[in-house]
Amino acid sequence: MKKDYWIYITIAWIIGVVLYQTHAINRITLSVIVGILFCVIFFVRKEFILFLPLLVLGFIRTENYNQLPDNHFSIIQNKKLLTQALLIEKGNTSEKGYTQFIAEIQSVSDSSKTILTTGKSLLYLKDADSILPNTRVYFQVPFSYIQSSKNPYGFDYQAYQKNKRIYTQYFVKQYVSKKNDEINIIAYTNALREKIAQKFDKRLGKNDVSAVAKALLLGDKTDVTPEVMQNYARSGTMHLLAISGLHVALIYMFIFYALYFLRFLPYGDKIQIISSLLVLILYAMLTGLSPSVCRSSLMISLFQLSKLLQRPQKSLHIIALSAFILLSINPNFLWDVGFQLSYTAVLSMIIFSPYCMKYNRFKNKIAKIYMDTIIVSCMATLGTLPLTLYYFNTFPSLFLVANLALVPIFGFIIGLGIIEMIFIVFDLKISCLDSFFSLVINSVNKFNEWIATFNLHIENICINLWECIVLMMFNFLLFKFFQREKYKYLYIGLTLLLGISVHQLYAIHKADSTQKMLVFNNPKNAIFVIKQGRNADFFSEKTLSQKEIAYIIEPFETHERIAKSNFYTFTTSIQNQYFKTPHIISWKDKIMSINPSKKLNFIPNFILLTHKNTLPQPCKGLTINVQYSKNLKEYNIPEKGYFEYSFQE
Repeated sequence: MKKDYWIYITIAWIIGVVLYQTHAINRITLSVIVGILFCVIFFVRKEFILFLPLLVLGFIRTENYNQLPDNHFSIIQNKKLLTQALLIEKGNTSEKGYTQFIAEIQSVSDSSKTILTTGKSLLYLKDADSILPNTRVYFQVPFSYIQSSKNPYGFDYQAYQKNKRIYTQYFVKQYVSKKNDEINIIAYTNALREKIAQKFDKRLGKNDVSAVAKALLLGDKTDVTPEVMQNYARSGTMHLLAISGLHVALIYMFIFYALYFLRFLPYGDKIQIISSLLVLILYAMLTGLSPSVCRSSLMISLFQLSKLLQRPQKSLHIIALSAFILLSINPNFLWDVGFQLSYTAVLSMIIFSPYCMKYNRFKNKIAKIYMDTIIVSCMATLGTLPLTLYYFNTFPSLFLVANLALVPIFGFIIGLGIIEMIFIVFDLKISCLDSFFSLVINSVNKFNEWIATFNLHIENICINLWECIVLMMFNFLLFKFFQREKYKYLYIGLTLLLGISVHQLYAIHKADSTQKMLVFNNPKNAIFVIKQGRNADFFSEKTLSQKEIAYIIEPFETHERIAKSNFYTFTTSIQNQYFKTPHIISWKDKIMSINPSKKLNFIPNFILLTHKNTLPQPCKGLTINVQYSKNLKEYNIPEKGYFEYSFQE
């Protein structure tokens, strides 16, 4: 136990964080749980009692971290007060001309007093594409709370922002901007990143090459088109597009060897390491301090500091220590998908790779290094597979082919990119370098596009949280099999996979027997679906946009295991089993009228209102309003969420 204390400390802390996030546990319940654990551990492994305080501290730290301070701006009455905000980070610009920022609300004022405040909010500024972070803005607009999608299986944007301690949003048309005179390191580095990104666009052109280059080197994916993103996802090389541990390790190597001349100074080796780490920290800040960048930068720093202090460099201990430090600073990192994937990948590489590399029989040194690189990449994919299936519902079948081609040369691409970035930052122009770098990035894009055309990736894979955990247990048992070479671990693992297969067959059988009608929460374009077994007919007021398909339709198809979908609009002439007359839908013994405009000669079971209008007459059927309504007799979808009605044969 003594040699693994950092692992146990981190596990105890994580359990405390998880217990808080269940929302069903308060401090009294926690005391009961700790008391029970104390009694159990006392009779089993007394030495583990020392870690119970870490569990409690993890719970308390998470509770305090997510508690609003007394001077949080949202606690103050939400009126049209003069608000001062500092722009911290810049996001995308919408089609309507609103640019998203993450802003720190510094103060609110009325005619009599000014109150200093804290807290972050989303800020959508009209016609602000040229405004950079580290700018102060003043406006008089009340905030609104970020709402969840209130659609089945949809991405919970509210929870995503809540983990960042962002609960509100402002939509501002009129504002005054002013340069920030105070020092805010995060805002300053984000502004610097935006300036470098603009230089990339100016030098390489505002195209896919520049967009991918900014994603690779700056962590800025705002200009990467959905088509390019989809190509990388389908080829299984999405980890190359986002700044991850591989990027940071390669960049640190580049920095380390670029500062090799420092070795000629007294204590040069120590100066080289410390200088390299300082530059790495600055680079991590420049890329936005994502969880994966924080993890890899911290791990590299701990490795190098251990070397300076002549301490043992044990990989698992350093992984555990880095996780403990990050979760102590920000416990909500645990729920970040990037954080989970990053740590799962590096654990898989460290645990599995040594056992697989012993089967690498190549004698040639280059071939052996090449194969070892592929093994490490495959182990990372194996380790992250449960999370990939759970969060993204897809598996890139050709990931091995794509990684065989790109991973071995990725170090060259990053090195070339850093040189190009240095020349761009200092406005040094070498045409052949620009052309060669553009050729390399464009070739990578074309290669991923070519891989994606095979269309062999597996989509619409639906597993629940427990199945994800069981798959992780299978990976653990596989590791124990490689470690101890005992087949009982393999048999148990295969039994778990068999259990998942049985559950998946049951889920498909259940989907075959389910029949329902569901109206989605989408006020701008009313959408409803009639599902019979694994067939679904979607009806919408207007043609579905790509965003509606991605965030509403596809999650429903995946989790309801839809095999065939048909799409219709209200306004077109529909030859369909449900539409008997325009705006009248009938299925089984139920009838729904859509936006009735005159007195009906029958009583429908449902009335669907897609506009802010009133009923032409009192109706005994249930009225479903897609727009916000104060009528308590109506089912108000924006307030209550999607409407679902199940029916059977």
